[in-house]
Amino acid sequence: MKSTKIGVICVLLGLLLSTGIEAQERGDKNTRGTQKIIEKLNSAPLSSILKQKSSIDRGISSFTVDYFNNNEWMVFERHDLSYNEDRTVITDETYFKSGDTFVKVSESIIKLNSNGLLTEFVEESVEGGYKYEQKFYYNNDFSMLDSVVIVEDDGEDFYYDRVEFVPHTADSIEIINYYDYPSEGESGVIAGDYALLRDGNYIEHYIYAEFIDRYTYFDITVVQLLQFAFTDFQFFDVYNDEYYFATEEWIPFERITMFKNNDQVVELLTEGWYDTEWQDEERYLFEYEDGEISTRTYEYASGNAFEPESRRVYTYENTTSSELNNDQPNSLSLSQNYPNPFNPSTSISFNVQQTGLTKLAIYDMLGRKVTDLVNEIKPAGSYQVSFSATGLSSGLYYYVLEQPELGIRLTRSMTLIK
Repeated sequence: MKSTKIGVICVLLGLLLSTGIEAQERGDKNTRGTQKIIEKLNSAPLSSILKQKSSIDRGISSFTVDYFNNNEWMVFERHDLSYNEDRTVITDETYFKSGDTFVKVSESIIKLNSNGLLTEFVEESVEGGYKYEQKFYYNNDFSMLDSVVIVEDDGEDFYYDRVEFVPHTADSIEIINYYDYPSEGESGVIAGDYALLRDGNYIEHYIYAEFIDRYTYFDITVVQLLQFAFTDFQFFDVYNDEYYFATEEWIPFERITMFKNNDQVVELLTEGWYDTEWQDEERYLFEYEDGEISTRTYEYASGNAFEPESRRVYTYENTTSSELNNDQPNSLSLSQNYPNPFNPSTSISFNVQQTGLTKLAIYDMLGRKVTDLVNEIKPAGSYQVSFSATGLSSGLYYYVLEQPELGIRLTRSMTLIK
């Protein structure tokens, strides 16, 4: 029989839910703040709030959360998203369906810095009385997450957590949780979580000094994992083991595997280890329209088949596809690259407002220029260029279109998955 999953995962491991009896038994080791981090960063199927449309700026304007009931899909909630001019502040308004209408229940604000890294997340109920806030701090060159501060206040109870990421050795960091819960008369420090890095990649996370649980991530850094926990549109393989002291060995527990079609991720499959074999547990299925994810469906394993439970249906901002056929476009515009995610090549389309110096460059997630695709005088018109990421590592990249003389600068992001 499959072992019970440990119920404590640090802020960076919020992609995975914890369940089971042992999780309850180990509750004395968990802080409420850590559990709340898990809930807030979680991207599991029943998570109802899009915590971060994120720096993965795909131009989503809204999406619905639907549930499968009596052999039909029923809309349960709707999210409307809006952005400031430079797209560093994202507002997510959540509406629950009541009869034939939608009632607004909460509003979330997500803030990013100029490097596209998350700096703040605030959620407040419409009726007031509840506020949840997270603030993220990085080191000087933004190459590593330094700490996260979490505050929750429902008008009666107040909770404060500070999670620090402290370099421990040349290839590891220790994760320390300071907590203060005045209403419960609890405060203290919990240490002993370790994240190990190899060649700049986030390889393993051990929970507690006795190493009872470990997660292996592939081709991803700690900072990237933080970002990706806030979006539905990042995919990577994960492998989870548990340690048994009786036998002094690591035992497989769970794994998440990507499946692709034409370089687009079409399925994320979660399998659990039962006795001597892997068995299906759940999966996400992805459908695409015009290179963008249009539907994300969650299904759970039932016998030898999968049963649908929930889905998200995405609506995007007005695209520039119709404008791309115009000889004289009305405004400077930058389309989402296609395909996205991609490996190793993708195409970027853009419109030039008027003749002038035009620049199109690629940057990594730390703001370092990777290459210039365009740097010349361009007449007004529509253009398409190709970008090859051969030799680059998997991760998040930005492409920036600008006409300096007009003071116009547009930025989008894309994902390389190898």
